[in-house]
Amino acid sequence: MALQTMRGIYLGQLTTRLRPREGWLSLLLLALAAACLVGSVLAVKWIPQDEVVAPAATLGLLLGVALAKRPLRARVAWLFLTLYGLLVTIIGVAGLLPPLHLWWGDWWALRNFWLQNGALFLDRLGGWLTAVSRGDRSTETIGFACLLGLAAWFLAAYAGWSAYRQRRPLLGLTLMGLAVALNGYYGAAPLEWAAAFVGVAVILAGVLHFANLEAGWQARQVDYSREIRLELIAYAGAIGLSLLALSLALPALNSARLSRFVLNQPIVRALEETLNSAFAGVAQPRSRLTGPGRPGGEGLLPRDFLLGAGPELTETVVMTATVTLLDPAAPPELLNGRHWRALSYESYTGRGWTLSDERLEAFPAGADIPQPELMAQTTISQTVHWEFDSRVIRYTIGQPQRFDQPTTVAWRGLADLVRVQSTAGPIYHALAHLPAVDAAALRSAAVENVAPTILARYTTLPASLPQRVHDLAQEIAGGYTNAYDQARALERFLRQYAYSLDIDMPPADGVDVVDYFLFDAQVGYCDYYASAMVVLARSLGLPARLAVGYLPQPPDADGVQIVRQINAHAWAEIYFAGYGWVEFEPTAPFVTTPTTPPETALGTGAPPTFTGRTAPLPERAPQRPFPWGRLITLLAMGLAVLSAAGALAWERRRRQARYDEITWRYGLLQAGARKLGQPLPPSQTPAEFNRELQARLEWLSAQPRLAGLTQSIRAPIAQLTELFMERQYSGHPNRASAAAQATAVHLWQRLRRPLWLLRTAKRLQALAQILKSRSIFRIKQVKAPKIG
Repeated sequence: MALQTMRGIYLGQLTTRLRPREGWLSLLLLALAAACLVGSVLAVKWIPQDEVVAPAATLGLLLGVALAKRPLRARVAWLFLTLYGLLVTIIGVAGLLPPLHLWWGDWWALRNFWLQNGALFLDRLGGWLTAVSRGDRSTETIGFACLLGLAAWFLAAYAGWSAYRQRRPLLGLTLMGLAVALNGYYGAAPLEWAAAFVGVAVILAGVLHFANLEAGWQARQVDYSREIRLELIAYAGAIGLSLLALSLALPALNSARLSRFVLNQPIVRALEETLNSAFAGVAQPRSRLTGPGRPGGEGLLPRDFLLGAGPELTETVVMTATVTLLDPAAPPELLNGRHWRALSYESYTGRGWTLSDERLEAFPAGADIPQPELMAQTTISQTVHWEFDSRVIRYTIGQPQRFDQPTTVAWRGLADLVRVQSTAGPIYHALAHLPAVDAAALRSAAVENVAPTILARYTTLPASLPQRVHDLAQEIAGGYTNAYDQARALERFLRQYAYSLDIDMPPADGVDVVDYFLFDAQVGYCDYYASAMVVLARSLGLPARLAVGYLPQPPDADGVQIVRQINAHAWAEIYFAGYGWVEFEPTAPFVTTPTTPPETALGTGAPPTFTGRTAPLPERAPQRPFPWGRLITLLAMGLAVLSAAGALAWERRRRQARYDEITWRYGLLQAGARKLGQPLPPSQTPAEFNRELQARLEWLSAQPRLAGLTQSIRAPIAQLTELFMERQYSGHPNRASAAAQATAVHLWQRLRRPLWLLRTAKRLQALAQILKSRSIFRIKQVKAPKIG
């Protein structure tokens, strides 16, 4: 209790104890130098995970300064710095720091958070390391994020170490400045960050140099003027500005010939090719690489138009294909509703979908593409002739297993297939696996059995998703006990929405497109349907993703499907433990994917085999008029509050104007004593008041933790009382000198805060008495008469 009461005093003592010998200014300037480095890196936007730089640099600087001040050997200190740097970087990159509500929630939710995010981090890092070790190309940015975080950590830590342990701040500042320069050159970062760093570094070097000189002077007992420090800071600032102006005024050096000479060296070219393959997903601002699909991209749909723009689709034939079931026992109806799949997207931004980080792996013709073993799979053979353009994507029905031409497979992590590409020609033959599973089997597949990597990657949603979307998902399918029935309930619900290609763009002012489709527009095409189902499924905790490609077409007499550009399509896929990804078709006009032998032919658009209740569409929110009445009420209430506060301030000022500063401050002292429990009878003289208050303070000083506080105000109380007595009983009671009034103001400033702390201590003591009387706490008290 007393410790909480005295926290203000101890805070000042703690600040003095922690103050570096070189002063707080040096630490502030060092933090500003690290902030310039962080700001320069964040301005480039190298990768989506670049937010790890700020906490890594901040914590690295603080720990570097702290260990530099401790009597530790350099090797031990840097062992700690290395271990903590790895820990902080991994926690930041892997997202292992859970939100606050999980700390106070269910332990299993916290456990699952760490398990899923940790598994996803290891999967992504393992995939990147696999690609690097094989020399394959990878757009996975997890490795670069780790290197970026560690670089920020060690640069900031060494800056603090060199400044406070080695007393050679230019070493750490030079390394940090080199990093700022390289980031500015290769990342085209704004010049202001480098300019600010130069200015801060010059001033910091001057301040630390003077602090070291000052320490030497004090050790040798040399007399010096403290005004030198201000002059030094001024001169250092002037030098920093001069260097900045000089660097901007001098012409840039022509280094093109030297750059060509260095870059044309064989070892440099080999290193550049290796780095370009390992960090293919890192942004290259000087190359101006833009467009959809880049990791952390612009939120574009997987095709050539934004989510919400009416697609310009034609009757142009894009491909012809034949499909054959290799299992004679498999019913032909199993192919109904299956899609020609190109690739999948898992990153929903609120405005659309983006490609994620991935690695590329080459496979020769006829080689099997490794896939996880799944149950209830059937093999299909397909021959495709792509006729539209020169694209390299390879479309298949089902998960591809083997091609008759060399291919390049894009993976997320270690084993999550994204798409297959090839440049070997427009005609290819492929084998693929297709889940042939019934509804009963899918109902038995528990979400808890899904791999943590899949759950972490395919259940994420943006924090900006409106709460009513989550509420709608619970209303539609929250009552079902298994993932399959929940998915079918979502599918059936969405098929109630109207289908149209002629729609307006959603509002551009931060409106979530799924929320807009579900509650406002309530009309759209496949992109809206599929996006809505994936978002709603993820809201329920189901691993879901958006897939794109083409709708299958009824084969002609020769068994050939003719697929046109107008058949471009998007649908939802949900993962079931043991069976893999299962397609769902939420778009109203198209046939759903069967999980039991279908009762309708292809293209009839019949609803799925599902007997659950279908939730009604939410009512559209009406366009409400502007709430002028509420605004006027709030303005009136605010005006009333301001008027009351102004009236109280005016009354206080008016009362104060009736007295001089001595009388007013003495009255405030009496009010403070009354709150401490001291009675103020009308017959009491100022001398008696002072004696009683001093006696009360004497008793309070018997408590060790209050002794220093009471002793610090005894003399100011006596002096203020003496001033009042001189003013009250002098020959000129209505006049007081300006010096005496100023002294009274100064004395009260010294008394105000300690009196408040003593009053707080009295209230806490009374609270302790109440708690003790109720046997809640056993608090040991000093045996003394009760205050008041």
